[in-house]
Amino acid sequence: MGRNVFAKLFEAKEVFACEECEESFDDEDEFKEHYVEEHVEAEAKEVFACSKCDTKNDEEDDAKQHFVDEHQTVLFEHFETLVNEVAGLKREVRIAQEAGNAARAEADKLRAELAALIVRSRAVAPVAAPVEAAPVAPAAPVATVAPAKEATG
Repeated sequence: MGRNVFAKLFEAKEVFACEECEESFDDEDEFKEHYVEEHVEAEAKEVFACSKCDTKNDEEDDAKQHFVDEHQTVLFEHFETLVNEVAGLKREVRIAQEAGNAARAEADKLRAELAALIVRSRAVAPVAAPVEAAPVAPAAPVATVAPAKEATG
């Protein structure tokens, strides 16, 4: 009887090796379960691929979390940069508008001063001296043709 125990201890066991992932199993049922769960069902599962990198997830929630963790911060920082740039441009536009308004106000002020000067100058000299005009070139002489006399006959 001792020999049978010894023989059972060293008896060769059949090993079931997975050709897909190189795992091995002593029990055929464990091997079949492994193969179905890891290779058959896994291929049938929907894969959620990241649109920004090569990451793939079997679970949609994991894919969403990956995106938030890895990419959303970058997007937020990019968005924040754009918001700051827009704010800067708005500031520049406002400054330019204010400068334009100030220039228009200054021009209006100068026009009013000019109008006041004109009014004062008319009060001092009611009839202004004619402004000397630039000499004008004489017009080219126009040839005149005498009317033809009718021949009497």
